[in-house]
Amino acid sequence: MTIVCIDFINDLTLRFKVYDNPVAYKWLDRIEHINNYQLDDAKRFYGFNSQTYEETKAVQLLQDSIDIINSYSDVIKRTVKTVYDQDTLNYLHSCFEQYHGLLDKNAVFWKKAPAQVKQALVDLNNNIHRCENVQRGIYPRLVCTWYGMPKTVDLTANDLNATGVNNIRFGDVCINYCEIGKTLDDLAVDEDNYVSAEAFQPYKHVSADFKIIFHEFAQNRIDDRLNKMKEYYARHIDFFQKLGYNSFYDPRLMFLFFPVAGLVENMPKEKLIDELRTRQQVMRVYLE
Repeated sequence: MTIVCIDFINDLTLRFKVYDNPVAYKWLDRIEHINNYQLDDAKRFYGFNSQTYEETKAVQLLQDSIDIINSYSDVIKRTVKTVYDQDTLNYLHSCFEQYHGLLDKNAVFWKKAPAQVKQALVDLNNNIHRCENVQRGIYPRLVCTWYGMPKTVDLTANDLNATGVNNIRFGDVCINYCEIGKTLDDLAVDEDNYVSAEAFQPYKHVSADFKIIFHEFAQNRIDDRLNKMKEYYARHIDFFQKLGYNSFYDPRLMFLFFPVAGLVENMPKEKLIDELRTRQQVMRVYLE
């Protein structure tokens, strides 16, 4: 039995048993290389505090990222006032794609920018998603991503069919979306009018990046997401068919999670949430 451990600040360790499935094996191989890369943000915790607190924090972090980028070059023409301004969030994500570049295609701006601005661009993307998470409700989760790890391991059709599910359990570890762009689910929820054909990117790779879900998914929430996706696909069917997605039910378009490990700790759920609320910093991820 393979166990992945996470040490949090203030002496808390959680253990996760790696599942027996094709994506888990690929993910585990990537986890074995994380010591060669830097954890992007050790404090990517979402939804552990009150709605008001999370909204204020998300807006401030996002505006801080914008200010650092604009102090180098005044390229972002909007400010953020609220997590509920989805059009501004979509605009900012298009800025991230433009000035960072898509996966393995770094933009000239990125190549010339100093380290602090590069970090601010990475944070811009993370903080856009923080705002989007907050506006959709308080659903506790943790995300860990590693800067610079090559995205060379493919998520195959067999992986999609064998491992993808649209519901998960409390404490499940799932691979995190590691493309630069948006999935059909993102487009449908965001109603994004800025996205280019290049920036539509379904899941294609497996990296060490992961998210841990510390809440339950209600069936009506899943059904609502699927309905929005189906409506968006129907309204933009020409766009998707030109890219080779001739059916809404293509597994590359579906609302799927890819669970790779599950929580071993048997602490009551509410107590675990309380413990993590005061320990929102990852100190170390490692194999036991």
